Amino acid sequence: MKSFHQTLRPKEIISYSNDLAEIGHRGESISISPLRSFRAHPGENSPKSREASRDIHRPAWFFHLGERWPIVLSRIILLTSYCYRGFCMLSRRFSTVLFSSLLLVAVILGLPNLFSFPRVEAVNSSISLVGFVNAWNFTSTQPNPTITVTQGDSVTLQLSSGDAVLHRWFVDVDKNGPSPDCPGADICSNAFSTSTVLTFTVNFSPGTYTYYCSVHPTTMLGQFIVNPSSVGGTTLPTNGPELVAPYLALASALAILVAVVAYITHARRKDRKN
Repeated sequence: MKSFHQTLRPKEIISYSNDLAEIGHRGESISISPLRSFRAHPGENSPKSREASRDIHRPAWFFHLGERWPIVLSRIILLTSYCYRGFCMLSRRFSTVLFSSLLLVAVILGLPNLFSFPRVEAVNSSISLVGFVNAWNFTSTQPNPTITVTQGDSVTLQLSSGDAVLHRWFVDVDKNGPSPDCPGADICSNAFSTSTVLTFTVNFSPGTYTYYCSVHPTTMLGQFIVNPSSVGGTTLPTNGPELVAPYLALASALAILVAVVAYITHARRKDRKN
């Protein structure tokens, strides 16, 4: 007969409980852990003995079971032990899978910080200029304002004429003076006496340029500064351990995941064999 510390199948449980009941009817000692041992004596089966041994405080279902209660009790204990062991096995597997999944997710979320790549961020800039013969934005506190942008930015110029005179804005990209090279290297707007909009991308080299009004270049001019493109990210380490550390972390997480899958597969095969 198998030990209670072994995992029993349902058919074995029923057979085992029947054996225990048969032993109890023969008057032999039965030991069911964690319960205390009891003995079924033949003399106690007489009507007088049974009547004298009944306790009025016992529930009705206890007397209804009669001599079958050892069978019911043994089956309850064995089924409980079987289910408990299965639950523990399931709990261990679930905990292992959950821990491995959380570890893998943590590594994946940390990859952007481990592997930082340069990023170029473009900015949409909107600039307003009002043309006067004396200066751009002549009526403001800063006439002919300095325009500062970053290489790669998208710039939108809101141009208008404040004196109803014809004007034309351009930036001297080729640095050949106030004569506009349009179409060509310079970036130019349409001629306007009311208003117009010019949109362009700063795709020329960083540096300091000059913008003009091609009609009034001596009074309507200012600086157009292009800064280098902003680059994010971190510098790669020069020493070996720091350089290979991200790859080792990823490889370790994958190795743990493979080990967990192998463990679960092995456990399932073992359960099928048993």
